[in-house]
Amino acid sequence: VLKQLVAYVGMDEFFAGVRAYFKRHAFGNTRLSDLLGALEETSGRDLSTWAKKWLQTAGINVLRPVIDVDSEGRITSFAVKQEAPALPTGAPP
Repeated sequence: VLKQLVAYVGMDEFFAGVRAYFKRHAFGNTRLSDLLGALEETSGRDLSTWAKKWLQTAGINVLRPVIDVDSEGRITSFAVKQEAPALPTGAPP
């Protein structure tokens, strides 16, 4: 997920944000919102939707093979299907 965040905000912007975060909060306690705020400042991107989808949503995706075979048992097609678990009622989309 961290590599994805770097790719999303940009490497230079990510490191600038991390430097600002550590400088601002040296020897103190922080929250996730402090780090995301620093990254938002340096990248100019709103990270709230990204954080909800990738950091604040529980569950894992499931991968399963979808294989079609002909009458002689030869594989005619193969695909990997990815499914996410349904969110409980009242959870953010």
